[in-house]
Amino acid sequence: MDSLAGHNRGLSTRRTAPARWRIRDLFRVVLALALVTCAAAGAWLYVSPPGPKSQDAPTIEGIWELKLINGELPGDSASSGIVSQRVALRAGKVRGETVVRTNPDVPAAALPFPDESVDRVVTNADETGYRVLWSGTYDNDDRNQVTLRIGKAVYFVKASIRADREAIDFNQDIILTVHGAAHYRRAHSSRSQ
Repeated sequence: MDSLAGHNRGLSTRRTAPARWRIRDLFRVVLALALVTCAAAGAWLYVSPPGPKSQDAPTIEGIWELKLINGELPGDSASSGIVSQRVALRAGKVRGETVVRTNPDVPAAALPFPDESVDRVVTNADETGYRVLWSGTYDNDDRNQVTLRIGKAVYFVKASIRADREAIDFNQDIILTVHGAAHYRRAHSSRSQ
């Protein structure tokens, strides 16, 4: 009888053991799935680049007018010699119009003209300045570093677009002869105003 009682205890243990094993196995499977999910999420976060995606990055395309260069307003009295400047950035091409003072009494900064970037030079009627039409190419990466190819020169400038997308700041001017930051405002045609 003792052997039968021991055998019964063993049978009862065998009957309840599979139920415990099922719960324990289910717990292990759920834990393993959670760990695999966390590992996959960690790998995705490690591989994906930080910051905005290239399609989310703000665009610098448009027509921009120079408003400040090295903290100074452009104009006839500007030490840079730049009276005004408009820049069009479209599809990797940059085209610019720079009006430069030629008054010999006031020193002016040297400009990177003439070279193959110049399309045309027009002298003012009163011969106090000239208008230079120039062109080149640009490339804007995800970090808003702009690579400019103007004439024989290749430059790297940092662009920062304001939240309203109506202003853009460069750490130096696009024609790259005046050191210091340049501030541009979006140009609006007179037809749209």
